[in-house]
Amino acid sequence: MRYKNILIFLFCLSVDILLPGCDSTGNKGKDLAKPDTSNAEIKNIVFFGNSLTAGYGLDSSEAYPALIQLKIDSFHLPYKVVNAGVPGITTADGNSLVDAVLDHPVGIFNLELGGRFNHHNQYGNNFTYSFNPSYLIHERLKLFVNITSGFRAPSISELFGPFGANPNLKPEKSTTQEAGLQTMSRNKKLEVTITGFNRNITDVIIYEANGYENRDKQHDYGGELEAGYSFNERLSFKINYTYVDGKITQKISGKDTSYYNLIRRPKNNTHLFVNYQPCKNFFVSTSLQVTGKRTDTYYDPTTFLPSEVALRSYALWNLYAQYSFIKKKLNLFVDAKNLTNKKNYYEIYGYSVQGLNITGGIRFKI
Repeated sequence: MRYKNILIFLFCLSVDILLPGCDSTGNKGKDLAKPDTSNAEIKNIVFFGNSLTAGYGLDSSEAYPALIQLKIDSFHLPYKVVNAGVPGITTADGNSLVDAVLDHPVGIFNLELGGRFNHHNQYGNNFTYSFNPSYLIHERLKLFVNITSGFRAPSISELFGPFGANPNLKPEKSTTQEAGLQTMSRNKKLEVTITGFNRNITDVIIYEANGYENRDKQHDYGGELEAGYSFNERLSFKINYTYVDGKITQKISGKDTSYYNLIRRPKNNTHLFVNYQPCKNFFVSTSLQVTGKRTDTYYDPTTFLPSEVALRSYALWNLYAQYSFIKKKLNLFVDAKNLTNKKNYYEIYGYSVQGLNITGGIRFKI
């Protein structure tokens, strides 16, 4: 028997859909004939939520998803309820757990909403939101959108610290839009995710020659491509490419003046990973990190005037290995960074970088 999933977040909608009060003639449902569901396709109805959904403090049979299952059974409808509630879950937790919840093909549409209210004794009341719809076209292609807002009050050091403090700073407020698609090959060996984002920050806090100041607007945008391929259960490959661009805008003499200000942030960044597990207890991974050109600000030690300097691109080769003992409770690991001992580059202009760095240790899980 084939199974489909319908993910339902709103309890009131599920009741309306599953428990109709009237038949097509407008009569009450008490005289409806029992439907023949012997050959019907069974659909899973997944309730994904927090303690209310999980039925925290109740017997599992008393949680509302279980009560809905009883109602469904009384109507002999071809639906199976799955309680995916997690006590104490937050919006951020739900975003990380949703892939596990949707382990089977999911029908049509799912939606996540979140909000947060902040009261600040200096900056007043502020509300931030999160709107995260996604649409599964079929089991190997998903479209998703994330629309969020943010609020950040100036920190204590920005307001009253010893370096460039400004007690008149305003809080930052932001909106971010992100959209993309995720797909995989028929044999599930290849998986690709493409994401684009756009972010606007008002009253952005920056540090300049006179210390911390607000600027009218910061606009950042870019995209990310991630692809992974599993050759077999032991060997896999992943590549991640990120492009970021942005500018800051300030009204000067009645006109908007914009300039690039993503200091020390590369427009282009690439990571390549190769993972190999020759046996169940031994794991090794090697990676290549390619960081593109960047700009930095240099302050003259005599005049203290700032000037822009270019930072060259660089590549670092890393290696990680781990061996597990006692049913993977005891792990011995070695982590080597910058295997070629590369030193002819800057992360921050004027400061030397660390060459080859090897760390090792033991992790124990109880």
